[in-house]
Amino acid sequence: MAAAVSLQDAGAETGAGNEATGWGQNAWGLNTPAFTRPSTEAHSGTYSLKVEMTGYTSGDAKWPVTVTGGKYYKFTDWHKSDVDTAVSMCWQTAAQIGTDSGTWSNLETGIEPSSSLPITRVARTAKLRPSSAAQLIP
Repeated sequence: MAAAVSLQDAGAETGAGNEATGWGQNAWGLNTPAFTRPSTEAHSGTYSLKVEMTGYTSGDAKWPVTVTGGKYYKFTDWHKSDVDTAVSMCWQTAAQIGTDSGTWSNLETGIEPSSSLPITRVARTAKLRPSSAAQLIP
């Protein structure tokens, strides 16, 4: 397997306010997400990415990131939650960005709540196919 490449600003260290360079904000379903980039809850570095659901009936919310298709990426997720969670990845082609289409892969399911430190870690390495992949939704 080829060496994994790094995401641009994987640690969400650059940006302004609640925007992180290279990261988007995406939600679907009947919910009310609040996207923030707090400087008080980082695992390492200064910032973390946070989604807080203030209202929930269905769906989810996530931080998609721009990628290059056909490359290997090592995905490490440090998270905390007060509800059961799952970690999934979806790659999309440029034409699929902004839609519900894409290719999903469940990395970890049934993660029990962990609302305080230590936070939960999930790590996987995956190759994005096809080579036209343009966005990763962890």
